[in-house]
Amino acid sequence: MNKIILSNNTFNLNNIEYTYAEDFISKLKLVVKNSTKLELTIDKEIKLDVNIELLDNVKLDLTIIKNENIKVLTKYKLNDNSSLKITEINDSNIINERNIINLNGLNSKVELILKTVCKNNEKYEIIVNHNNKYTTSDIITNGVNISGNLYFTVTSYVPNGNKKCIVNQQNRIINLTNDECIIRPNLLIDEVDVSANHSALIGSFKDEEMFYMQRLGIDKVEANKLLIKGFINNKISLKLANYFKKYWGWFMNRDDFNILNNNIIYFDNGATSLKPKCIADSISFYYNNYSANAHRGDYDLSLLVDNKYEGTRTIVKEFINARKNKEIIFTSGATDSLNKIIFGYFKNYLKEDDEVLLTKSEHASNILPWFELKDEINIKINYIPLTNLEVTLDNVKNSITDKTKVISIAHITNVVGDIRPIKEIIEYAHSKNILVIIDGAQSVAHTKIDVQDLDIDFLAFSAHKMLGPTGVGVLYGKEELLNNIKPITFGGGMNVSFQFDGTRIYNEIPSLLEAGTPNIAGVIGFGEAIKYLNNIGMDNIEKYEKDLKKYAINKLKNVKDIIIYNENSESGIITFNIKDIFAQDLAIYLNKYNICVRAGNHCAKILKDELGIKNTCRISLYFYNTKEEIDYLVNILNNKNIKDEII
Repeated sequence: MNKIILSNNTFNLNNIEYTYAEDFISKLKLVVKNSTKLELTIDKEIKLDVNIELLDNVKLDLTIIKNENIKVLTKYKLNDNSSLKITEINDSNIINERNIINLNGLNSKVELILKTVCKNNEKYEIIVNHNNKYTTSDIITNGVNISGNLYFTVTSYVPNGNKKCIVNQQNRIINLTNDECIIRPNLLIDEVDVSANHSALIGSFKDEEMFYMQRLGIDKVEANKLLIKGFINNKISLKLANYFKKYWGWFMNRDDFNILNNNIIYFDNGATSLKPKCIADSISFYYNNYSANAHRGDYDLSLLVDNKYEGTRTIVKEFINARKNKEIIFTSGATDSLNKIIFGYFKNYLKEDDEVLLTKSEHASNILPWFELKDEINIKINYIPLTNLEVTLDNVKNSITDKTKVISIAHITNVVGDIRPIKEIIEYAHSKNILVIIDGAQSVAHTKIDVQDLDIDFLAFSAHKMLGPTGVGVLYGKEELLNNIKPITFGGGMNVSFQFDGTRIYNEIPSLLEAGTPNIAGVIGFGEAIKYLNNIGMDNIEKYEKDLKKYAINKLKNVKDIIIYNENSESGIITFNIKDIFAQDLAIYLNKYNICVRAGNHCAKILKDELGIKNTCRISLYFYNTKEEIDYLVNILNNKNIKDEII
């Protein structure tokens, strides 16, 4: 990462031209020539003018950390198709700060997230000038005021003629003092064809809310410290989550999910997750405002679609830490991804009598394609034994033979919910020249995935299980593997040319594997879903779900005649039955009380060989589920007349 530290005038820069002159007002000028990341630390008292220019097609991820008393004016200039993400963290006595952002280029975009802890009088002014068409600004200011007055002024200007601009402002302050806090959101929009949203919220702790926290064993001083620490680090003590969500839209915000306003308790997240309102809004905005095709037009509207579609590819790449955008293939879902991997790659890679290792707890999408391939090319399929319904590294080692060429398993299974040690499995498999496919349908939404660290060969997952739309999925593969995959769908978009005599030239990945008009709206919505998850933080989600799972197990164990099949698994999946009650009957009974659970074999129809029973009920948790919902479920299951009501 590029770094600038002004306390000792350290400039470690690549792909960035700079000049710096110290004076009564010091001046720093940066010209960013290629996409990169930059961390700017201002840790000395200074008056500073900063000018930053992004050349065409450049993406800059800029982190600014300010720890001393400063007065700073920063001007940004964005050219065509440039994208700027600014994360600014202030823990200083800033006298005055002014940001002027000029979106001069077509399709230029800025996202600014400002976080400050005000210890003295602080004043921030942000001005965004949309000086061209199809420009986007997303300005988020979050402040905690612990002393003095705090002012936010955010102005977004769109002149007449600059169509299809997107303007968003979110301004929030938590005021822990009796001092003045003011938010001034200004939208100066002279153009009709613009999407604009703004919100402003100033909140403070009240005596009754402090009493609530004291009941949790946290005094007022400590609560304030936790709030500030959580704010700066983008993390919050989970036992305070239900309290803080009143103020912060980026954490456990149930209000974003309309379905939860209908007195519904939704415990079927393993089948599909709920969708926040921003997903539907992004899809609707595409259909209503720039509904052109992707990769097929030479006009502004189509180019905007291209940028949004390919922008999501970049978001996915960063979310799973793939090396390159081309390693991300959009599909219709995890099922489609697995079929493309199995029939596009392994049909041509495997030979007769080569062995594939699966487990009996896999989803149908990771078993049936292998059955079909076995019939076609006479490969062998064997199953890794389960110990207490879980996969162990020893069992994997003991299952491998000199014929084993591929292991295809879920990271987290959809019934038992066991979390497989995939890093260790992959490392051992690679030592034996065995490739590994990971079905991530139940894991990518719930835990941080780093495909480079895990050294995954192929990964498949779906958008709809992670807040996104249905009909969208991802096939990740290492570039060198994807370069040898053959498409199983042919048509427009995946070819360069073809002739009447059958001569044809196909595109490279990712276009090679994305024939036809894609689910553009779904892919755009998927990008918004990942942003939503990133704002919460995958580490926060994982820890919250694990704590909620433990709570649920402890409560459910007190239900009469309950059988819990996976008490010790670490994911948010709980599989159970009530003695002498058929699983589907129990699900229908719970539905009477607006509780949604899954019942049946859960598309894992050979797991019965290991589980000893065909049908079960399944609870699958997500970050918007609560302990209160668990308590209500347990109360309904403890109904002494439950069997009579079912009959």
